Parts: sequence; structure tokens; C-alpha cells
Amino acid sequence: MSAGTSLLRLPAEGPATRFFAVAYLPTYIGALFVLLLVWAGAPGGDVSLRRAWRTATGLSAGEALWIALAVTVAATVFQPFQQAVVRLLEGGWPDALGAGAARRLQRGRKARLEAKAALPTGPGDVSPEEVQRAGAAAARLRRRYPLPDHLLRPTALGNVLAAVRDSAAREQGWDVAVAWPWLYPVLGDRTRAVVDDCRDSLDAAARLCVTSGITALVSAGLLIRSGWWLLLALVSAAVAALAYHGAVQ
Repeated sequence: MSAGTSLLRLPAEGPATRFFAVAYLPTYIGALFVLLLVWAGAPGGDVSLRRAWRTATGLSAGEALWIALAVTVAATVFQPFQQAVVRLLEGGWPDALGAGAARRLQRGRKARLEAKAALPTGPGDVSPEEVQRAGAAAARLRRRYPLPDHLLRPTALGNVLAAVRDSAAREQGWDVAVAWPWLYPVLGDRTRAVVDDCRDSLDAAARLCVTSGITALVSAGLLIRSGWWLLLALVSAAVAALAYHGAVQ
């Protein structure tokens, strides 16, 4: 497939698929979860999943259309904030909100990983097992943290992305932030597909993490007087945690 054909395909497929995966789907999941709680009787003490099911199955086509339209509008409005979402998960918040303490915690974790990656310097031969363990720790260190300490970020995701920016094209002496906008347009179709898939996966996981976190807070507020039903808020919190882990991976 030629580059011209690939460019012609982008408006038809790329943006629509990205919008659905990154913006629409996480918003739809969060909105549906909150709606189900409201239909079940929250806020209040009498929560019934059967009531939520009856309400959901009793929706008219017009009501379902209005819900879908509202989700689409919300996803569209918040789509331009995607970069801010990733920056938030990277640790883009002030020291007054704990960024400094989180950065010190990350520095300590990096130091412990550096100690594992160092081979013993005392007398005697180094065993193959020690070399293997040190090599595995060094590989993880390169993936998880940037080399200079001043580039450390308060979060695991921030440090992974900082490590990429720090190490990419270092041997060629390039600044990846400057070179990448010039390299991307000339990528081959297969390489660009892989890059776009990774980018969309990261953005989708980041959006799902933040959306699920907000949903967990809203759910906790709705279920605060509902006894054990409050544990349903942990479902959204668990999804947020898994999505963040996926973003780091």
C-alpha cells in the first residue's frame, strides 16, 4: 500500500477508531455504571439491582438515543484534554499536592534497583546466577527509570515515559522530542500501524484509569448511606488500578 493511500485512509478509519477506543468507550462505561446505581435507587439506603434491571430494560428507543447522544457529547467535549490526562498520570501536579514526596519515593525505588543491578565488587568469582540477576535488574532499570535523577517523575508511568524520552536515539545524538515530529510522517505503513496502536492503547488505558477513578468517587458518594453496597465503588477503583498498570506496561 502506498503512502498516499495510507494518508487517504486516515480520515476514514484512524480518527473514528481512536475516538471510540480512547474517548467514547471509557466515558460510556463510567456513565453506564453511575446510571445503573441511580436506577437501582442510589442515593439512599434501598438499593436493588433488580430495580436497575427493570429500569434499563424498560427504556424506550428515544431515551436510549438521548443517553447515547449525551455520552457522545461528553466524550467529544473532553477529548481535547487527553494530553492533560496523560500528564496527570505522569505526575504533573505541584509539590504542594505531594509531588515532591512521591518523587523521593521513586528515587528510593530506583536506588534499590540500581543496587540489584550492580555486580559484587568483593574478592571471588561472580556466579552466573548473580550475573543473570544483575542483568535482569539492569534491563528493568533501563525500562522503568531515566538515567539522570533530575528527570525522575512522581509516578511509575511518568518514569517509564521519561526513560523512553531519555534513551531513545541517545546513541545517534538526537533529541527525540525534536526529531520525532519529522520522523513520524515518513514511517512505513507497518511501523506507523504499530506506533499508532501503542499510542492508542496508552491513551485508552490512561483515559479509562481517570474515568474509572472519577466513577469510583461518584459511586462512593451515591452509596455512602447504602451499607455494604458501598463496596461497589471498589469495582471502579479496581478497574482504575488495572488500567493504570496497563498504561505502564
